[in-house]
Amino acid sequence: MRLTDRAAGRLAWVVFGASVAFFVFSVVLKILNAGSKYVSHDAGDLAVEASFVLAIGSFAVAGLLITRQQPRHTIGWLMLAIGLTLAWGDLSEGYIRYALATNPGSLPGPGIVVGLSSWLWVPAIGLVGTFLILLFPDGHLPSRRWRVISWLSGLTLLGLSLAMMVAPSSYEDAGIPSVSNPFEIEALAPVLQRLGPLLALFPLCILACAASLVVRFRRSSGVKRLQLKWLATAGALAAALYLLAMLASSVGPGARDPEPGWVTTLTDVALVCFTVIPVAIGVAVLKHGLYDIDVVINKALVLGVLAAFITAVYVAIVVGVGSLVGRGDEPNLALSIAATAVVAVAFQPVRDRVQRFANRLVYGSRATPYEVLSNFADRVGGSYDAAELLPMM
Repeated sequence: MRLTDRAAGRLAWVVFGASVAFFVFSVVLKILNAGSKYVSHDAGDLAVEASFVLAIGSFAVAGLLITRQQPRHTIGWLMLAIGLTLAWGDLSEGYIRYALATNPGSLPGPGIVVGLSSWLWVPAIGLVGTFLILLFPDGHLPSRRWRVISWLSGLTLLGLSLAMMVAPSSYEDAGIPSVSNPFEIEALAPVLQRLGPLLALFPLCILACAASLVVRFRRSSGVKRLQLKWLATAGALAAALYLLAMLASSVGPGARDPEPGWVTTLTDVALVCFTVIPVAIGVAVLKHGLYDIDVVINKALVLGVLAAFITAVYVAIVVGVGSLVGRGDEPNLALSIAATAVVAVAFQPVRDRVQRFANRLVYGSRATPYEVLSNFADRVGGSYDAAELLPMM
């Protein structure tokens, strides 16, 4: 039986309502678990919590908005499913912590909740990395040849989810008393140990779906190309920040102990920035502000390059020159003033060059909107003498 658009809309509200209910209960449990010794109050963990909260809200809200406008749009239902999965995972973690650590024995069935939640990372990550990208922006495959990737991705997600569900699982790594998984099947243990190829297929499927996005972009034009630009811009921003944070924390200043505060802040910002992806998808599918993407890319590119220029000048003069003169670990007012002077003198020329580069990169050989208006005003102003216009009217 095929659902009507009205029934599909109601079902979307039910899924959204379930996500909100799970989220509310998870917040209550977080408050109750706040005094537990197993709950970390580190800034990095709080940033992860914030990113999860934003992800739950952005996926669920964007999915609801899309399905309200287009009840049968696959992207909208995928986003609702991702939001529901994230909300249930967050609620399950709070439930397990409260039932086993904060107030042991107060809630029934913590083992069942462990079995129903320990594998949720597979669909949460998998749906975003495979089908959401593969079917974006119209909810259909790029061509029939991509059916193989679609089936392979689906079977991989299903196989991994079932394997994780019946595998031994607990929260011992988090310091919470162990609880057995009621869905564990000991007879499948030898089979689960041979799931290496299946685990390898998971990232390969994500890479293949990402390649489909590149193929779509090269073949697209008009509105579809703008939609793909929104997702590509959001994904590039999140990936670049996360890569920068990883480099800073692993091989850069963050490798030292204790980690500098700015590295921790960068990592937190990178985690939170992943939530711009569902927002970008919602804008692209709903086509609200769709044509603003070129302006967004242009401004972001200019600001990013200027920020990198200012940082490079400061590091080169204050840190580099300071190290050469033997004062790299001590603040030097003279070097700071010199760095500020260099930035002040070179800022405008660098900004002009970066702006021209960004215009050419975004608009190509086309003139920017400002240039079009300026040229039009010049042509109108130079066509007639102002003294000749009055007799002609």
